[in-house]
Amino acid sequence: MSVDGILKDALSTCVKCGACQAVCPVYDILKTERSVARGKIALIEALSKSDLELSDSLYEALSQCILCTSCRETCSANVEIERIIAGAREIALNKKGMPPLKKAVLKILSAKTSSKNPVFKTAGLIQKVLLKKIPTTSGLLYRGIFLPGEEKLIPEIAAKTFHQRFENHESDKSRSACSAIFFQGCTINYIYPHIGEATVSVIRKGGFTPLILPEQFCCGLPSYFSGDRETALTLAMSNLELFSKYDFEYIVVACASCGAAFKNIYPILFEKNNAMKSQWDKFKERVIDISQFTEGPGRKQITELLNKNNRERKLKVTYHDPCHLRKSQEVVNEPRKLIKMLSNVTLVEMEGSADCCGFGGMFSLENEKLSSEINRRKTEKIMATGADMVLTGCPGCIMQINRGLARAGGKQSVKHWVELLDEATG
Repeated sequence: MSVDGILKDALSTCVKCGACQAVCPVYDILKTERSVARGKIALIEALSKSDLELSDSLYEALSQCILCTSCRETCSANVEIERIIAGAREIALNKKGMPPLKKAVLKILSAKTSSKNPVFKTAGLIQKVLLKKIPTTSGLLYRGIFLPGEEKLIPEIAAKTFHQRFENHESDKSRSACSAIFFQGCTINYIYPHIGEATVSVIRKGGFTPLILPEQFCCGLPSYFSGDRETALTLAMSNLELFSKYDFEYIVVACASCGAAFKNIYPILFEKNNAMKSQWDKFKERVIDISQFTEGPGRKQITELLNKNNRERKLKVTYHDPCHLRKSQEVVNEPRKLIKMLSNVTLVEMEGSADCCGFGGMFSLENEKLSSEINRRKTEKIMATGADMVLTGCPGCIMQINRGLARAGGKQSVKHWVELLDEATG
């Protein structure tokens, strides 16, 4: 297996200390050397030297990484595990191809997100026919009737996407000279558009004009982490070109994975093109999570609104740290500060708030049982808090936590914290 110089340099930084064992959610369950970053790096090094063949077993080992970056957070050598795993998967993809279901999902995600995209409208109709609806406390789930493997709980596709809800939206320039692009991402657009609506509302309440672009593209993270660098680069270039058409102060995201892609993955994708890298470097500094917006440029106005509104019903909440927000972007305190400012809302920290929920996008599709076991452990910690509601900052985590609670019979509702903030500010 041939590797380029950049990947070879990344591999060489690992000193095989094994610190990653203590924090890896996959190793915590499988307890095998190949399931942890150190073991995977050793396998990739052996493959690069042609000491091993890319067998089905080794392909499975490469797939068994959530890319939660827990290992990188604790790594004294700052090993670029995202680059290493994605690079190895790219080489494996070129040799073995991609599983059909995974390929189909990525093809759907790589489609342009606009109000006229028919893909998810068709998917919504199919969902109603082939899947059985079950009730949950926060958003409907569907139970797969004809899907193989263990029972699959699938979130309901929205009747109207975020883009469709804002199809005739025109930014009100009279409100403020400052503007912020809202990049909603695929999950918010197609499954949780109400999170997007709350985010737009909070941006406006923070004194900024929300720019809702007529079309957007997937951030490219699922493609990149699946080894499809070519598609990820195409999507990144499309978003770069799109953003270049507008004047704005910030790009606000409410999806931890999209934020991680912009801040950490786009610089990798553009590193061999100086012009694009230079252009993106200017945009990267303007990418902020909605919690950074409310604790930064929008703080004064948001605080004033919170002081005017009092919540009557008392609420006990707990907060789950999304891996791609806490570990990839180091956003930890901002959401908690906002939650603590809400009247009659008590934040109860759960044990292991930063533990991965087991989603990992394509990881949960390829490693269903492993994903479910990681999720089960997280669910137990959530339920132990006695909280009425689980708050988090990533729609992917919301999806996964909902699944875990539904399986365990939990009664807690799950929301993006920005929804609660929007309600509290009237």
